Amino acid sequence: MKKVGYFKTWMLYNKQVFTNKSSPMKKHLILILSSLFLLSINLVSCSKSESNDSRPIVDNGSISITANKTSILADGKDEITFTVKDNNSKDITTESKIYVNGEAISGNTYTSKTKGEFTVKAVNLNRETSIKILVRHYTAKLYISSNRTSSFSSGSEQFEFKALDTKLNNVTSDTKFYVDDQLIDGHTFSSSTNGKHKVRAEYSEIKSADLLVGVNMSPRNVLVEDYTATWCGYCPESMYHLEELKSKTSANMVISAIHGSDEFQYSKIESLFSTFNITGYPTKIANRNIAQAINENDLISLVDESCHIGIKSTIQLDGNNAKIDVTLESYQTFTDIKLVVALCDNNQLADQSNYYNDEASSAFYKAGEKMKDFQHNYILRKTLTDLYGDAIPNDKLIQGTSYKLSFTTDVSKYNKAHLSAIAFLFKNGEVINVLSVDNL
Repeated sequence: MKKVGYFKTWMLYNKQVFTNKSSPMKKHLILILSSLFLLSINLVSCSKSESNDSRPIVDNGSISITANKTSILADGKDEITFTVKDNNSKDITTESKIYVNGEAISGNTYTSKTKGEFTVKAVNLNRETSIKILVRHYTAKLYISSNRTSSFSSGSEQFEFKALDTKLNNVTSDTKFYVDDQLIDGHTFSSSTNGKHKVRAEYSEIKSADLLVGVNMSPRNVLVEDYTATWCGYCPESMYHLEELKSKTSANMVISAIHGSDEFQYSKIESLFSTFNITGYPTKIANRNIAQAINENDLISLVDESCHIGIKSTIQLDGNNAKIDVTLESYQTFTDIKLVVALCDNNQLADQSNYYNDEASSAFYKAGEKMKDFQHNYILRKTLTDLYGDAIPNDKLIQGTSYKLSFTTDVSKYNKAHLSAIAFLFKNGEVINVLSVDNL
């Protein structure tokens, strides 16, 4: 019965009571009981009204969405992770739906091969919010190297090739190698045919630049020292173009990144600044010849030169020590040669200033004025010889002979899994050959 029905019944009953001839006391008692009855009806009706209300209770508070990074590379592998929280900071990611440029994604992670600015929207019940992320320019690169620049013509000495992807991950086992345009089995090669041999590689549809090696002679590798710093906003663009040359023009380039006034500072950088009259960052020097320009044509012309002294090198880890062996192979007699052996570090993450954030033509467009966790490679850590070279005895560089040297150094402070060693030969104020081997 509805509340109004109870009320009508009560009114009719009281009318009858008060029109009948009843004693005053009886009328008073009936009035009290009727009032209590009406009160109980009201309580019951209120209770029923509350229990019959099935409308959902909606939290109208705001929600937020954040990402673990502001940008990713357009390589289809670099992943960004989103988190959704309510206004009480409770994680509601699994209860929310996430859209990227209007398309729902599965879960809360995202990758892309298309560069540009994307809108990421989170929806939870009737609440939504959005942020912007950037998918940055990405050029797939393949770097190849060899454990030696040359070999004698006996055919008993092997070249061992290695392939690294854009992020310097070792992809040798999945890479095809070609020598003089002929596919070889695996990644080793030997020959008794004198002269230069052209090596190239293919990995996941990515092609490397050519690497020249020699039998009974040595092609000339080129050392490029890049003076850089994490606070230098021009520096990442400079290194990007160096890596473009190395991956597309000639694999015979060896890069050394010499940092100043940052967390990767090389301890003897002031001496290099003074010797080579360096006044700012970035500065690039080829073969320690301050007048040498760095461009595609100059690089090709330098590599095309023949060198009559070759280098073979290995790097091995033993606990906190690294052992670096360097073998010099003379194809003619040399005098007054100096050897520099240095240790470099790779895959180090640190924030990097970026002055190209607003330049659409840059590889670092919209990557942020301060790029977080930027990957730094080729970092010069220490030299195991004199900075300007240890003299090699002239009687060790006779035509047709080889001379081996070994160096051991403590590497406990460094990223041991990503070390590389550089060995280069110095004569008359210029680098005449260089080789880099790594532990990647």
